[in-house]
Amino acid sequence: MTDWSSGAPYPEDSLVELIKNFEGTVMDFFDLVEMCWIHEYGCMKRHNYGGEHRIYMATGGWSGNEDIIQAMRENKSWFWMMSWHRSERGGAFWFRFPSPKRATVQSKGGLVSLFGK
Repeated sequence: MTDWSSGAPYPEDSLVELIKNFEGTVMDFFDLVEMCWIHEYGCMKRHNYGGEHRIYMATGGWSGNEDIIQAMRENKSWFWMMSWHRSERGGAFWFRFPSPKRATVQSKGGLVSLFGK
């Protein structure tokens, strides 16, 4: 899943493309992102708080993690727009979305819902 040939882990291009084109639940999206994330250089923490799922991600300045963040921004199902909470200089990102059920992002007629059909 990651390429160690350069001596440092880097996400494979196919995984970055999978993030860009992923469709499904928000939880499954972040499961995929976490699987691709290079934890040796950054961190990703997830928890539920008051019916809301919260995720903190820090790139650690590693370009592989920054490529994952860019792929998240480019995702066609609007996961970024629907879950992004804030960013800070230095590669820190916070995401929030409802956690009572596995919310699905579906694009129909230009409308996107985190709450399924």
